[in-house]
Amino acid sequence: MRKIIIPRKDHEVYFLPGFEDNRKNGSMKQYILDNIVKLHPGFSIKSKLDIKIIKFNKIRWIMITVMEEENLIEYKLINKNSFLFTNTSVMLNDKNFINNGIKIINDEKIGFDSLKNEPISIPVGKYEENTHRKLEEKIKKISLRFAVFKKKIPIWFMLFSGIVLIIAIILIIFIHNVSKYDSERYIVNILHPQQEENNITINTQKKYLPPIIEILASISTDVTEAGGKIVQWQSGDHVNPFFSIQIQGIDLINTYRMFIKYDYVTLQDIHEIRYGDNNPYILIGLNINEAEYAVSSINSFPMYDDIFNIFTELSAVFLRNNISINSEILPTAGNKYQIYSINYSTIGWNIILSFDTITDYCYKNNLHIKNLDINFNNNIFYINCTLSYNDDEYISKNIISDEKFNIPTAFGYSRIESFLSNTDTGSINNNERLIENNEPIIGSIKDENNNIIFFRDNSNGKIQVRIE
Repeated sequence: MRKIIIPRKDHEVYFLPGFEDNRKNGSMKQYILDNIVKLHPGFSIKSKLDIKIIKFNKIRWIMITVMEEENLIEYKLINKNSFLFTNTSVMLNDKNFINNGIKIINDEKIGFDSLKNEPISIPVGKYEENTHRKLEEKIKKISLRFAVFKKKIPIWFMLFSGIVLIIAIILIIFIHNVSKYDSERYIVNILHPQQEENNITINTQKKYLPPIIEILASISTDVTEAGGKIVQWQSGDHVNPFFSIQIQGIDLINTYRMFIKYDYVTLQDIHEIRYGDNNPYILIGLNINEAEYAVSSINSFPMYDDIFNIFTELSAVFLRNNISINSEILPTAGNKYQIYSINYSTIGWNIILSFDTITDYCYKNNLHIKNLDINFNNNIFYINCTLSYNDDEYISKNIISDEKFNIPTAFGYSRIESFLSNTDTGSINNNERLIENNEPIIGSIKDENNNIIFFRDNSNGKIQVRIE
């Protein structure tokens, strides 16, 4: 576990005396709140307090460390699996704190004022660089009870843990004895087989992870609504964690809140935060929630005579729809006949057409998306998609919701184009037509300039595309 010192600019420390005297007049919580409002000018409901009771010269003191909620969350996200300290809490660990007087530690004046018989911790203007090395030595040996803003373990949990430990020891002894008995009975059963009892099958099957394109569509919608942009997308078992996503223009706290709401992934780490044009660029790492969700197993493609017709089918559809194919990797002995990969590029809204085509292609040929990488530059999407053969349990028709229309916008593409011209896949090509502004329609999807992009025809109820 790492130990991190919070600089004074990010926290404040106050000492309140007379805890025992005030305990009779009301709760300690109320006593602290009544005083901290007076001491800390910026105190609000978003302020977080760490409380410690310390005794100096037979007088109890309450040490209150104050941080703003967003600042504290950011520290805990960036310094995962670390304990937080302040210069004041580190100095309190010194047994000679009372006798050492008042010292300047970095940019703080910390110590015990023997004349006033009270501890002090106040910020000062100057910075003493030579004290930093001394604190590094102190923090290596400091007790964790001087850490601030750490999670406290309830007494009931400690008692419960002790009971669980005792039960575990009893079970180990019991299992050991049962195992010994079963091994002896197994030898007897080999010589005298008996009819086996019917086994009770418990269904522990996990849910399958939603298709990667569906996850991309959901995250794109959230990023767009938050006013941000996806800079890069990587997903699949070729990256660690399973999803690696770079987001621009959304601050750390809102990024954290955005991703924790998905139950099929867990936020593993925030790898990096960079800043450009006063905008944060945050690299997010997400892993699959393996406790509840599973990924379809990887199987080898069945190698029959016309198997190559399957691979040429997707590339032929792409080429007919002006989607440029850069390269393909076919199932071979080198990849154990387990993957088919296509690397392609497409302009703007054509990415939706490519994803619809891949989704239909996967359902038709019993495939699923194993890996998906997306980069966007100069209105062109560069995509590498790897497909693998499904196991029988995963076969399902995946219908991507209308959230897919947020994918181009989420990557920064905003131009409206007639991206379905010359299309021969699906019914959308047959439905495309020009509509007049005064023509009655049922529902529509508009861009940021209130121009209609997609609409539902009032004659047949089908989704149409407006061609500019």
